[in-house]
Amino acid sequence: MGLDTRKGSTRAIPLIVFLLMSIPMIYADDPTLIDIEWSGDNAGIYYYIVSGNDTWTEFRSVGAYIIGEFHAIDYDDDPGGLGFDTFETKVKANITGGGETELENVVNGTLARSYTKIETDDFGYLGWKTITNSTHLLNFNSDDWVNGFEIQAEGDFNIIHRLLNPENEGVIIRAESNGTATIYINLDKEWVTGTTFESGIFYGCDAWGTGSAEFNLEAYADNYLIGDLGYELPNGGLATFTLEYYDGFSVEDFGSKGD
Repeated sequence: MGLDTRKGSTRAIPLIVFLLMSIPMIYADDPTLIDIEWSGDNAGIYYYIVSGNDTWTEFRSVGAYIIGEFHAIDYDDDPGGLGFDTFETKVKANITGGGETELENVVNGTLARSYTKIETDDFGYLGWKTITNSTHLLNFNSDDWVNGFEIQAEGDFNIIHRLLNPENEGVIIRAESNGTATIYINLDKEWVTGTTFESGIFYGCDAWGTGSAEFNLEAYADNYLIGDLGYELPNGGLATFTLEYYDGFSVEDFGSKGD
């Protein structure tokens, strides 16, 4: 058994999109710095970056108005002596007037992966920082980059975030509204090392919103699972948490850890 890893909603958001910038594939020769900025009306950007045999990153953002930046560095350090370098990526992406933003980071050696998608008919924001090497994938909210809520949306929105180990164990967070609402999600820190994963646990993750929407958390592990919401499954299993809110909500410390 594993978590449902489908990429989520196929909600249609009407857009007239032209290609502002397309970077079909970038091979990051060691050492490499990549810096990209964009902005435009009725625009889209797509990139796919392969960092040697270390990590691949895929990003897409389209919308009525988009603005953002992406930065990456391959440190050419091979910290584990296994031929995999430390690779760092940072992105900030804003949508105004409706659109979609999608980001995936995958560690080539272990296939640990992180995936986030925001769909909205109004406003969306993704601020994200990931560091990978031969042993782990680390997402974290750092003062020098995000320093706030990493995922934000307003209006009629659909959000999905996944953190998965090589065996499809991990955490899936979903949020969806069917009208005018807002949501802010802060995961603070999450990582995968081997088959062990942590998403926000002990680090003070939180979420809040206004209006009417739904917030959902699923966590699954084969051997052991514990969560800040009070569940502990010594032999593994599936834990779920769903909150339907009609006049705003706030939830703190919903992190999970498993193996």
